[in-house]
Amino acid sequence: MKRKIKTESGPDAYNVRTRVGRIQDENGRTVGGRRGIYSEATGELLGIHSLNYGHVQYADLKEATDNAILISDLGVEREQIDFSSTLYQSSQCGVETGGEVIDNETGARSEISLEGAMGGRATMKWRIPTFQQKEIVTGDPLSYFFEIDSSHDGGWAITQRTGIERVACLNGWVKEDTVKKSKFKHTKYIDVQMLVHRINESLDVFKEGVRQYGTLFVDMNDTALNHYEGLNVITNMGFQKKDKENILSLWKQPYQWRGYTDDRRPAQAAWDRPEPGFDSIELDGQRWKRPQIGSAYSNAKVGDLFNCITQHLTHTCKSRLYAAQKGRKAFNDLIAYVGRDRDSKESLRLTCEAPPITRNRTKKEVNPLVVTQDAIAEAEQFPLF
Repeated sequence: MKRKIKTESGPDAYNVRTRVGRIQDENGRTVGGRRGIYSEATGELLGIHSLNYGHVQYADLKEATDNAILISDLGVEREQIDFSSTLYQSSQCGVETGGEVIDNETGARSEISLEGAMGGRATMKWRIPTFQQKEIVTGDPLSYFFEIDSSHDGGWAITQRTGIERVACLNGWVKEDTVKKSKFKHTKYIDVQMLVHRINESLDVFKEGVRQYGTLFVDMNDTALNHYEGLNVITNMGFQKKDKENILSLWKQPYQWRGYTDDRRPAQAAWDRPEPGFDSIELDGQRWKRPQIGSAYSNAKVGDLFNCITQHLTHTCKSRLYAAQKGRKAFNDLIAYVGRDRDSKESLRLTCEAPPITRNRTKKEVNPLVVTQDAIAEAEQFPLF
């Protein structure tokens, strides 16, 4: 069973001061050619490395990034930065398979465990709420964030990510996407100018990402979808049974759509009109039903369907991770849909009603020479003579 890694979160969680020292085996002998990184507060061993490993304090990396952000093209003040951090337990990274450490001088093997020591890895995140771009049409703010991973246990290189955080729909669902990611090695000295360069470079990527998001949401909010096409899309997207039932229920009741004014949601009476006719089409050698499209039924948008999905995920699902994963998949599926031809096979597999699943049932063969109990009873009831 995989061990659950414990974490600590908060603005000061990252601030674990460490020292470098010798490593001793179970008999008290020094392990040659190796050194350990220890927590100053607890004395626990956080990582095992070679002698030329570049040890970087989390606090030094934070200070360097703080300074890089302040002198970058972001043009923000320190008090405008929203900082958070998460600390993780050490894992067995940096230790050979089986928890053994090899002495680089003698070749001797020692069993030394890193499991459980808090501070082996850290994630630091800088959100810049004041540096925003407005997403066209909806006007939702898109905020910039800069994130760095580092470790003392050797499991992570210093990894920098830039991303976009936005409220992606009317009901408050937050979507976060990484638009740029890069790694650099642990070295003894942190190059602030290199960090400044990476931040400025990431700003260009961020602005391009904003433009792309805007275009995607314009497409989503411009693509018509009638009531019955939407029912098929929800059914065909592969949600779990309970999720599917709840989203279908929301889609059928526009008055329950959160964040909508009356002039934005479809009128319930028009929404409840009887089903239109269907056209029978062939997909993959089977007959699918395609709802007929008419002006009376094209009174919603793909964006409305996405809002129904995220309304359920945001306000009903207990697991935020599950909601985020399902929401991201739905977003990507619908963006792909609006970017394709409406008559493509991929699109039709979403908007059409699939044929019922039929199970192959083999006819049971009966041996005429075998006399059953029913046959005996019938013969006794109606004797021939």
